[in-house]
Amino acid sequence: MTQDLEKLLDQLEKTKVDINGRNYEIPVGQPLLRGLQYLELKGTKIDVTRGPFCWNGDCKSCVCDVESAGELKTDQRICRYRVKGPIKIHKINPNFNFKDEDE
Repeated sequence: MTQDLEKLLDQLEKTKVDINGRNYEIPVGQPLLRGLQYLELKGTKIDVTRGPFCWNGDCKSCVCDVESAGELKTDQRICRYRVKGPIKIHKINPNFNFKDEDE
């Protein structure tokens, strides 16, 4: 099933996401959490964790601070945040265990 998801997401238009000054490409039109899952599938050092009741916005294990179109939004549940264009993640949730590539 993971390979099917990767193939599906590979076909979608991409946009940039900046995490800690590093640029990646994620699918447009998907929740930002799905974009981070895509990065994980592509080998980025990130563990996309799942909390209880994941994907419905209740668990809050995906809360991040994000900037899009020049507007900073804090404490966003990125399972509900649709990617429309370039995004910068100012504060990534520690649950994701994101590692810069040189770590």
